[in-house]
Amino acid sequence: MSKYRLEWEDEEDFIAIGISSHQKDYRIAWELNKALHCELSRLNDYIGMVGKKNSSHAYFRWDEAGDHYSFFLIGNRGSESYLLPEIKQADYVFIIQGLTEALDLDKIKADIKNCKTVLTAFEVDRNMAKSIQNIIIE
Repeated sequence: MSKYRLEWEDEEDFIAIGISSHQKDYRIAWELNKALHCELSRLNDYIGMVGKKNSSHAYFRWDEAGDHYSFFLIGNRGSESYLLPEIKQADYVFIIQGLTEALDLDKIKADIKNCKTVLTAFEVDRNMAKSIQNIIIE
């Protein structure tokens, strides 16, 4: 009897950027809107499972007109805990989902870093932040 082995390759369908800032979520969203020429708008809080508890996090979204990609801004610090406890230095997680090949990611990262209210921004290493797989965006 032959055995088959299923090998799973995790497709990276999004890029995550950690943002450190002392400003409120609406202020960061406003700065990102100016810098990235987008229109992030506030939605209902993102509810994430942290351990056995639900934690609510600030949640903003913008969809590109052609539906090729979307931007998300999610607060890392929530009502109960961090959404991504591996990167506690990040106050927010900026996610780009979709056809990221069409974007100049280095320019986006530089534009985020140049925002007045942003202390630092860094790409989240998916191998380092294991809980990033817990973020479900629809």
